[in-house]
This record gives sequence, structure tokens and C-alpha cells, in this order.
Amino acid sequence: MNILLIGEEYSDNLGDGVIFQAVKETLQKKKHNIVDLDISGRVNFSQVKTANRTDLYCKVKNRIRKVVSLRTIGEFKRIMRLRKRLNELQEKKIDLIVFAGGQLFLGYFIKPIQLISRYAKKKNIKIIYNSIGFGEMTDAQKRVLKKLLEDDSVIRVSVRDNYEMARVIVPANKIDYCLDPVLSLRGEGGSSRLIGIGIMNPATFDSDYEVTLYADLLKIAIQSITDNGYEYELFTNGSKDDEYFVRQLVKIVGIHSAPIHKSPTTPIELIKLLDRYKTIISFRMHSHIIMTSRNKRTIGFIWDKKIEDFSKIINNEKMFIRINRSSIKELPLLISELLKDTELPCDWRHNKKTSEMFLGEVIDVLDKDKK
Repeated sequence: MNILLIGEEYSDNLGDGVIFQAVKETLQKKKHNIVDLDISGRVNFSQVKTANRTDLYCKVKNRIRKVVSLRTIGEFKRIMRLRKRLNELQEKKIDLIVFAGGQLFLGYFIKPIQLISRYAKKKNIKIIYNSIGFGEMTDAQKRVLKKLLEDDSVIRVSVRDNYEMARVIVPANKIDYCLDPVLSLRGEGGSSRLIGIGIMNPATFDSDYEVTLYADLLKIAIQSITDNGYEYELFTNGSKDDEYFVRQLVKIVGIHSAPIHKSPTTPIELIKLLDRYKTIISFRMHSHIIMTSRNKRTIGFIWDKKIEDFSKIINNEKMFIRINRSSIKELPLLISELLKDTELPCDWRHNKKTSEMFLGEVIDVLDKDKK
């Protein structure tokens, strides 16, 4: 079967690229032919230099996003790129469209999803949404998405998080639930004395953030790790905004010689980076998901509902905390507890459908129908 696989293949938050590659490998194992399509029409990773991503740039960008409801930021450019890519596919034989997963049901992606849905309808191609997360949307965007999912071209929609919103938007006869595709990755993880501290630019989710709060959080984390006899290293998931922020943060904290790992530039580099660590304390969701695939407990920070939902799915709520003054006071005890036992019991996997299982079930039925 010729499958058009769609996702954030070239996002500079490389966790999205890991999702894309995980699903691509799953489908290729079943001997399907895969055609890649980045949902924003990109054809490679960003070459923007970190120096161009100032703190003011990040804050202004986030404020504008809130004012214009996320819809118009770069929309014209993204849509034109995507139109061009879809036009290039007009003569290609496509039997099925699969959205790889991640937080794609988000205001930012409604227009691209609309465009792809029109392409599928015109070409009479069925659509599967795999392990999708929900994010911020206006009421109007929710109505548009609901209508798109009700269309006959959509076969099934599996949901990764925010089940409450999913039940309102996704038709009851199409909804399913499955784990993030990255949780099916295989690997051992690190066994060193090195602990990774994953940094994320808070301007991504909070335009009014207090930088001293994050400086204090970093100080406490570093002190607690070293007090327990371990070494630390700072890292990012590849985002240029995050890379800029981590370098500014160490200046504020006053540790100019802090070990900062070179930012990964591809999904495989991100996985190899995380495999160096015994465990991590991190903000980005897919740093935790990759470590969880290695059966490693981690400490995380709740800045979005998807993080909270993930902590519940893996039975590790205790280690995921809110970002405020009272919560970060808990860090020393949590870090001490984590370093006594970094292994995550596997019982959380019981009776949970994987992305691989979901895709296998739905595509097998389609294959039989074709025959």
C-alpha cells in the first residue's frame, strides 16, 4: 500500500521528528511504501541561527500568537509551502493518508489539516489519525475540526491525551485510544552517573514568565544532583528558542562553565543524546517519552495538559510538578528519591493499546477490503 505519512517531520523540536520516524518504521515493517509530507510543507530542518532567537523575539512571538489566536502566525507561508507539496503529489498514487501523531489538533494546524482533507476528498483517499494530542483551539476551530472528522474520508482517530476534549470533537464511532508512538521505541538507556537537565524556553507557553523562577529551579536541580554524588549536563530537544534560553539562563545563574551538550539537529541525534543519561529532569514531553521507552523514571514539569495526562498514563504523577515557588521546593526530595531508583516498573503498559497495534488493526482491515 502507498501511504502518505503526514506530521511535523522537520520541526526543530525534534521530539516531533522522533514521532514521525517511529511511525514510518512501523509502517515500513509491514512492507508499505511511504511518501513523507511535513504538515507545514517543510523539506528540511531549519537553518536559523540561535543568535537570531533573542528573549525579546520569543516573548513578542508568543504575545502575538495569543492576540491573533495562533491562526495567522506564518499561516500564509506554511499554507503556500503545503499547497506546493500537495501539487507535487497530484500524479503520485496514494492509497491512504496517515497522520503520524503528536499535538496536531491545535489551532496552529487547523488550516493545514483542512487543506489536506480537501486533497484527500478530491482524490478519494481515506484518512487515519494516529495517536493525536489536543491543544489550544478557538471554538470556531473546534467546530471546523469536528466537521472534518465527521467526513466519510476519515476512517479512525486514535487519541493520545485530553480525552475529555476528544470525546466532544471526535465522532464516537471513530474514536480510539492509544499510546504515543515513541513509547514503542526499543533501547537500553544510559547507566552512567550523568543526569540530563532538559531546558525549554518558557516563552513558548507563558509570555509573562518570571525568569528568576527558572534560575532558582536550575540552581536547586544542580545542587541536588551534585549533593547526591552525580554529575549533570544541560540539554535541549533541538529547538532554537530553547537553545537560546539555556545559554541566557546559565548567565543569570552565574555558572558560565556549566556543561551544555551541543543541541541535536536530527531525531536520531536526540535519541542518542538521551541514551547518554541515567535519567533526566526536563520540560519537553518527548524527552520523557523517549526515556520512558527505556523504562526510566524521570522528573518533569507540567506546563500543558498533555504533560499531566502523560504522567498519569505511566503511573508517575508524583514526579511531575507544577512550575511555581512552592512546587520547586519539592525538587531536592524528588531528586533524591529518583536517584535511589531510576527504573520505571513496566506494569503501566498493561492493557494499553500501542500506536503499532492501532495502525495494524485499521490498515489490516483496509487491506482485506481491497482484496
